[in-house]
Amino acid sequence: DMTKQCRQVDLAECHRQKIRAAYSSESVCDLTAEQRQYSMVTQDTVCPCRDPGCQDDPEFTDELGYFCDTWVGDDCENPNPTWGYSQPGLVQVREKCPRSCGRCEWSSGACGRTTSVECPVIPIAKECRA
Repeated sequence: DMTKQCRQVDLAECHRQKIRAAYSSESVCDLTAEQRQYSMVTQDTVCPCRDPGCQDDPEFTDELGYFCDTWVGDDCENPNPTWGYSQPGLVQVREKCPRSCGRCEWSSGACGRTTSVECPVIPIAKECRA
């Protein structure tokens, strides 16, 4: 599903707390010690973002013929063994699909973007993607 390339599906705890707070103060979660840095998040809080330069290789297909965006939400480190991937094949997935695999680094603050650049320019394929 190419639409997975248009929106980053992973959110930092800072983003989740902002969403909860926007709904109601009762929705804000009690946090673990590691997450407490986001306990006082407001709508003005600057949350970190993933490195916008970290992108998947749009031409890559894995050893089973799937594009990177099919890995969104799946574990690229330890996928289900019944899927049939070889270790070298998984290494290649992690190298070619860092965004879909959630391997992009978080910024220490705002990314400095002034416009939305969520969707990459995706060339129209001559044949359908599976």
